[in-house]
Amino acid sequence: MKKLQILFVALLFTAIGTQVQAQDKAQKIGHINSQELLSMMPEAKQAEDQLTKHAKELEDQLNTMQTEYQAKVDKFRQPDPFQTDAIRKTKEAEIMDLGKRIQEFEMSAQQSYNEMSAKVQQPLLEKVQKAIADVAKENGFTYILDTSAGNVLYFDGGIDVLPMVKKKLSIN
Repeated sequence: MKKLQILFVALLFTAIGTQVQAQDKAQKIGHINSQELLSMMPEAKQAEDQLTKHAKELEDQLNTMQTEYQAKVDKFRQPDPFQTDAIRKTKEAEIMDLGKRIQEFEMSAQQSYNEMSAKVQQPLLEKVQKAIADVAKENGFTYILDTSAGNVLYFDGGIDVLPMVKKKLSIN
């Protein structure tokens, strides 16, 4: 009976010790501002330059179409005594068609920009996510909270892992 009591007490201390260790592990929480980290990466500047260039190309195309549209509208509004109803209707149809193409281009340009943005940002986001995960594993963190996401309502303490992740990514 005494052996059974000793065994029970030993199991109790083991269970309490395991629970305390689990609680200690759950307490290691870090935080990072991922947007700040992204802004420090040289690749982010290159991605931003690519997006700016693409946006400028799309904007130039749109401006050309709008200039053409405005020129056709201005010419259409000028009185022409030799213009027949058939010619007038043809010009109206051309203007309407060009207006429709401009609207379609605006939608496709926005979609093109969004696709390009995702394409150039995805590798950066994956690189940041991997670096954060590596730092968390190497340093025994259970959670890393992203303070830039705006979902963290309050935290007191914790460890800012930004310097560790910057080191991992070789960012000065």
